[in-house]
Amino acid sequence: MAAGNAIRRKMDGAVKRLDRMVRSLFSKDSGLPIRDCRNGGNLSGEEGSEIVEFALSAVLLFAFLFGVTAFCVMLFMRSTAAEAARETSRWASVRGTDCNNPQITDGTCPASLAQVAAYGQSLPGAAGMTVTVQYFTPAGASAGTTNQGEGGAVKVTVAYTFASVPLMPKSNALSFSKTSAITLSSTSQSVIW
Repeated sequence: MAAGNAIRRKMDGAVKRLDRMVRSLFSKDSGLPIRDCRNGGNLSGEEGSEIVEFALSAVLLFAFLFGVTAFCVMLFMRSTAAEAARETSRWASVRGTDCNNPQITDGTCPASLAQVAAYGQSLPGAAGMTVTVQYFTPAGASAGTTNQGEGGAVKVTVAYTFASVPLMPKSNALSFSKTSAITLSSTSQSVIW
């Protein structure tokens, strides 16, 4: 037992000498941090660094999350515009000037330009979208806003302006604006029958 205590004292003495040497190497004059094992292993001068690191990483994380969310909303609105264009052109294709379908009893046979545009905007999710309708003759020439009969075509363009896109560059400018707008549009063309 006495031998064990003697060894323990020698080891404690050696550890204390080593500790003094390390502390002298890492003194405040050397500019290197001092590690104090008695207070949980924290290095002096690092108190609160976790808060700063979290704040910096949280800014990046939230910017990424908001960017992904805005991109998903833009994709959803693009998909809604495409569906509205397809459905509106299909609806207008069965309501040409030669329309004689007895199942259409709502007074939209033949459909006017205003009726086609109103139908497009009445679709789910398309209330704030712009619907543009153009007719074509059976030969393929543009007929403007005149509804054509069987064999003609109707072309519907649905556009939506996504106005709140943070940090997107304005057109070709190199400077970033606070907000800019992106126009999402889709076109569908159907033959009138």
